Amino acid sequence: MSSGTVAVAVEWALWGKESHDTGYRLLESSDGPVSPQTFVEALTRYSPGTLESLPQVTVSWFRDASEHLYVALAIHETAPGRFDAGGRQIVFTRYFCVRYEELAAEAVCYRTMYEELGQIRLGGHGRAMIKAGFPLSAAEPGTGLPRAVAAAPASAAPASGLAIRAAALLLTGRPVCILGADRTTLDARLQFLDEVMSFLPYGMRSRLSASTRVSSTFQDHKLRLFFSSAPRQAEDHLVAWDRLDLSPIRHRYADDYLSWLVNGVRQPVPLLASVREPMGFSQPEILKVLERLHVSYGTPVSVVADVPPGPAPAPGSQRRAAARHKAAAEVAPPDPEREMSVPEVLISCGRRLEGGNPGFLISDLDRLEAYDPAAVTPEERAYYQGIIADGQLFRPNMRIKKQLQGRLYGLLLRIAFEDPLTYQGYCAIHVCAGYPYGTSLHRSLLLAINPAGQSELSVRLLGLHALGDKELRRVLHDKPLPPGALIGAAANRELQPVHARVLGDIVISDLFDRTGRLDRMGLRQALIRHGCLAPALEELYPDRPSEQVARLSSLLTITYGRTMEPLAVDEILANPMVPPTAALFAAVLGKVDPADAPRTERVFTRALISHEHFPGRMRDELLRLLPADSHLGTAADRGRKLHLPGRSAPPGSPGARRPSLLRQRSQEE
Repeated sequence: MSSGTVAVAVEWALWGKESHDTGYRLLESSDGPVSPQTFVEALTRYSPGTLESLPQVTVSWFRDASEHLYVALAIHETAPGRFDAGGRQIVFTRYFCVRYEELAAEAVCYRTMYEELGQIRLGGHGRAMIKAGFPLSAAEPGTGLPRAVAAAPASAAPASGLAIRAAALLLTGRPVCILGADRTTLDARLQFLDEVMSFLPYGMRSRLSASTRVSSTFQDHKLRLFFSSAPRQAEDHLVAWDRLDLSPIRHRYADDYLSWLVNGVRQPVPLLASVREPMGFSQPEILKVLERLHVSYGTPVSVVADVPPGPAPAPGSQRRAAARHKAAAEVAPPDPEREMSVPEVLISCGRRLEGGNPGFLISDLDRLEAYDPAAVTPEERAYYQGIIADGQLFRPNMRIKKQLQGRLYGLLLRIAFEDPLTYQGYCAIHVCAGYPYGTSLHRSLLLAINPAGQSELSVRLLGLHALGDKELRRVLHDKPLPPGALIGAAANRELQPVHARVLGDIVISDLFDRTGRLDRMGLRQALIRHGCLAPALEELYPDRPSEQVARLSSLLTITYGRTMEPLAVDEILANPMVPPTAALFAAVLGKVDPADAPRTERVFTRALISHEHFPGRMRDELLRLLPADSHLGTAADRGRKLHLPGRSAPPGSPGARRPSLLRQRSQEE
């Protein structure tokens, strides 16, 4: 190591799959004090879910068997050309961990760790621990900021006021979710994590779990600070990227910490960087460090200004500032001549409801009605949703008239959610209302959503189901939906598992109810387009193959009748757009004539080979090794000859035997 670096011992692990694997596992790990079991527990506990864009970085912590604290950095990435046994691209995680005391000695930041450790490739070098070097000083001279923060262009990160607020929110003990940063770079998001932590005692890095990205559909992760494209749970604090929230946090000491950072101390970052003993985010630990920093908690804060800290306050100025804050908090509502912003109105609504002043609520609703929802940006909507969640504005059983409650819900939906309502928006309503996805929203809120209206089809079906099966059947009977639309709604891979099960039941039940008046050609085309829902069912019931087969058999019976002819087998199993699953093969095999079983097996085998990522020559050689079958063509032939969407299908009722058509097909080939 050079004289400008400090040597550290790095333990490591590689998480991923081999080409023959179907599930993720620990592939390799170092032979130091950290055991393979500890690596597995840490990797799975702080998983960010299935990531939509790569690479990403997750930071976390753990204790080894000897109670030593480690700070870990995980790099999630893909390797070109690496696929698992199911043909899915493999995501590898390079996992590095260093003892906290080694990092704390020089206040090393996450960006420095990533720059040094990210260059290390794992695999094929034995199991020895790695010797790495970090710069001796993690602070840029004259700034007090970590180098990763101070050296970045000003345009690459949000204003420091946003990081200050996120730091204060972490003191509440609740996770902080950053929304609206999907177009930013990994470097900018990692820099922001460093900037947030620069406004907290350095020792809190010994207990922080954070990620530059988590899956928007993964609800059970254990991360404390993270970026996402959608809200997760009602208890998370929501922070809109590049948009400073000036509203009070309304927490006993988080607001006071905000005030201390902005007005209470000169250059807080160097002071906080000097507090390096390990500490967590529990209330006793936070109160202890606030006392050490001389943060006078109990003083209200009104607005956090996005300005750099000023000169040291004059004697007595903090006392006078506290008095001004107290007076500001006790004054009457804002001047009615000044137009209130949407956040101010939403916060006012929460206070009216909390204080039992429904009469004054009407003026706030009039203000909300005057705002143009078309002018609201996605970032603003996410911000408004956070205020709605914090203020419990979707709560049931309000002490106001039903008509006024319905108007409130309607205006909140109008200003904070897309119109027509999307499935993502429907999930966000659950989060804002504090309702788990497996429970129905209360009736007043469902009626405000108006599931019989113009919302996305999945939202309409879920809302009607929540209102009651009678209401659902009435709407479906009055306006039967095209089979293709129903299948498409159930095939949405972004559905929460509980919603996917509900929609699957709705679709199959509705198709069975109107068997005699179905557009069977439309249904067949939809099933082919979506692989008979087999991929979605495989994700929904990964450990219940019998459930997959039962549902697939029901769909095949509705579409083709009780038995399936060879042409129908080709349509489903030899689908050039979607590879068949084992459950789909089992469902089809259970519906063919026993004499056609060998042929059905060959169709399935050929389809698997065609869909695998074999080089063309290898694929053709494998297909030639299979028994010759005059009526089985290549994948390209099947794409032309099968009755795919937009092509006409042969006449005849489902399940009827068509020997003449089989002879015709044989002659064509």
